[in-house]
Amino acid sequence: PPLLIFPEATCTNTKSVIQFKLGAFAPRVPVQPIALDFRQRYLDASWVGAPSVALTALRLMCQVYNRLTVTYLPIDEIRSDTDTPYDFAQRVRGSIAEALDVPTSEHNFLDVLLEREVEALKLPIDTVNVEMGAVSDAVVVVASSAAAPRQPGARIDERETLEATRRNLRAVAGTV
Repeated sequence: PPLLIFPEATCTNTKSVIQFKLGAFAPRVPVQPIALDFRQRYLDASWVGAPSVALTALRLMCQVYNRLTVTYLPIDEIRSDTDTPYDFAQRVRGSIAEALDVPTSEHNFLDVLLEREVEALKLPIDTVNVEMGAVSDAVVVVASSAAAPRQPGARIDERETLEATRRNLRAVAGTV
């Protein structure tokens, strides 16, 4: 049966397509990419940076209309035995970005969590300028897992990287 998955794992401001989580692509089955375009003239319906869901809902109801364009893209699938879920996700992400006429970004859902942590610690927002998607692709050994050897080219656990970054932020803020 069909299953609808949002691989970005969050709403974005429609200015780019962020990194996809790989869970939707790990089963290596064909996918039907769908581009949802809800760019608005007055209010961004994505709730990005909104003070509350209630205020956003009220503002959306006060607009004369809200527009959503749904574009069904060609079915895509794993193309060879060497095509990884990451390659598959990148290709689908690229096709959606092309359909929306926006760039792709190395930012991902964890960047949102990291930004919230910076705000909670009352640090200047420019304290962190990191794209967690790029960090998780790098060959980095996080202090909390230094004892565990990694296979060459292994992806870093994003949550583990985020927790290490949070600890460092708390140390900078003096709250450790």
